[in-house]
Amino acid sequence: MAEAENLSLNQAALRFLERGAGLSERRAKLDTIGSGLDEFIGGWTKKQAESVLGSTRDFERIDSEFWK
Repeated sequence: MAEAENLSLNQAALRFLERGAGLSERRAKLDTIGSGLDEFIGGWTKKQAESVLGSTRDFERIDSEFWK
């Protein structure tokens, strides 16, 4: 698939994962997979935004031992 569609192996793998998860049909209807949350953009108060960003801060840390 990667060679036939001139894709990287990562792009081809993502396409297979999308198909397996049933997202390929949905993607055709949407500009992006994440556009389903567009109605919430700009809908948070400052306090709510700070709460969400604070609770996801741990995901920004890189485990350097894992990447050795």
